[in-house]
Amino acid sequence: MVKSREVTGIILAGGDSRRMGDDKALAIYRGERLLEAVSRAIAPAVSEVLIVGPERPTLTLQARYIVDAFPGEGPLGGLISGLRSSADTLAFVVGCDMPNVSPALFDRLVTAWNPGDGAVVAEIGGRLQPLQAVYATGELPLLESVFASGGRSLLDGLSTLRVRLVHVTTESEAASFSSIDTPDQLIP
Repeated sequence: MVKSREVTGIILAGGDSRRMGDDKALAIYRGERLLEAVSRAIAPAVSEVLIVGPERPTLTLQARYIVDAFPGEGPLGGLISGLRSSADTLAFVVGCDMPNVSPALFDRLVTAWNPGDGAVVAEIGGRLQPLQAVYATGELPLLESVFASGGRSLLDGLSTLRVRLVHVTTESEAASFSSIDTPDQLIP
């Protein structure tokens, strides 16, 4: 990953983990906790790592915890909470359950951004991938408006932004979007 001083890393870590049965951020995958793996993967490339969700005092991370202003209200609320705390032009947003972040994809997404873009989002087989995406922090008021109107998903937020697509065609980049949602997925 190329270090970018204008990109904040935001990890969404406030979900209910219903399918996991326990806090998935603390689940162990390939010898480390999921939240640690994601934080470690993005930290070298961003100016700061923000974790939106409850603080996990058992973890020692080079990150700042941000209280989700809208707990239980979906990922759009978590994104808004993170963007409110970002001092950078851009934010790379990823879920705490996505430990296979691709450095090459991060670089492609950040490099593809142009002023005027609200987000740069990967597309795989016709499907937008709203996590592991780049969001312009200047779009915060528009995203807040979507949330106030009842939108809760990241796709709801994207529907109002100018989105630049990056087509993912390699297996290694596509694999970075796999998320760990159930206990049996913790076994590599």
